[in-house]
Amino acid sequence: MRGMRAGLLRAVLALLAGASADVIFRVPTVVVHPISVAKRVGIESNSSRGNESEAWSEAEVDVSYEEYFVEHDVSTADAKRAAAALKLDDIPETQDGCGECTRREMEYCETRVLADHCCCERRFLPEPFPWLPHTCYMGPHRCRPLAHDCVRYVRLRDCCCYRHLADRWKAILSRSSRVGVGGASLLLLSMLLFVAYL
Repeated sequence: MRGMRAGLLRAVLALLAGASADVIFRVPTVVVHPISVAKRVGIESNSSRGNESEAWSEAEVDVSYEEYFVEHDVSTADAKRAAAALKLDDIPETQDGCGECTRREMEYCETRVLADHCCCERRFLPEPFPWLPHTCYMGPHRCRPLAHDCVRYVRLRDCCCYRHLADRWKAILSRSSRVGVGGASLLLLSMLLFVAYL
């Protein structure tokens, strides 16, 4: 009985340790090279269409992988702490010289700014969104910002997105922290009851 409890505890600790490690994933790229073979000319009968192995024998399949790794990330716990310390009154609605933000620019803030943040700002720069949980991946190819260049991204980030996203994520994380405490305590209680049941 004690051996099962100790084994269960080790498994839970291993899962928690594995969750904190850097995530590396591989995206397969399949390249099909046709082999130069004399092709038959004419109309094929229905019986020849059913044999798919011949089609594969005329091509060579080469599978290679692109590896991606975590360039930087902000965990949900770190984002909650940063959101709790964030004072929205200290953040201006917009900066001098920015002008009015268009509806299209505000849509960029909602859907694309984080992708450009991952492309333009690496881990050695100060994190502009410490209150927004996210993970940035880096691959073998140089990324291209959706705003067309990093200078335009910085202008949109500072002029349109920063206050809007800070306000939204402070509200989201403050709501989730109240619910999260109850959810975490229920999870812990259910694990303890399960271990006690064994």
